[in-house]
Amino acid sequence: MIQLHAKLEPANSNCFDRLNICLADRLQVLPALVEEVLLCAPGAIGDAKALVNDFVGQKIDRGLIDETARRIARRRVSDEGQEGVRAFLERRKPGWTI
Repeated sequence: MIQLHAKLEPANSNCFDRLNICLADRLQVLPALVEEVLLCAPGAIGDAKALVNDFVGQKIDRGLIDETARRIARRRVSDEGQEGVRAFLERRKPGWTI
């Protein structure tokens, strides 16, 4: 989702003045974004959102890095994580894709 946020640089700093153009640009990429999100593991998406919500505004320190590593390891050994690895190795789509 972060991909959708435009950087306010000189080239597009008047984006608010051109709201219709900016909205049209974003709507153009929406179908591809939806397709991409649907390929992601639902539990992993939830875990990523939880990680951001749990640590928003906090300094990135050793504790945050360690907790992130623990969460990634926990997700990787889950049924969903194992299905993702198997699908990758077998060159197929994982079971959660439509």
